[in-house]
Amino acid sequence: MKDLGSLQYFLGLEVHSTSAGIFLHQHKYIQELITLASLNDGRFVDTPLEVNVRYCHDKGEFLSNPSYIDN
Repeated sequence: MKDLGSLQYFLGLEVHSTSAGIFLHQHKYIQELITLASLNDGRFVDTPLEVNVRYCHDKGEFLSNPSYIDN
C-alpha cells in the first residue's frame, strides 16, 4: 500500500480540508462540461435568488397538484 498524501480529488469531487471542516465541490468537472459543450465564450449572469435565506419545511401551504405547474 502506498501513501498518496492528502485527498484532493476523488470520483469527480474536489476536496479541500480546512480547520473548519471539509469542503466538497465540482468546479473542475463543470469546467470540463463547459469546454466539452463549447460554451467557453458564454456570458455570466447573476443568480436571481436571495442570498443566505433559510427555508423551513413547516411554513407555507402545499401545492394542490405538485406534478403540474401552469406557466
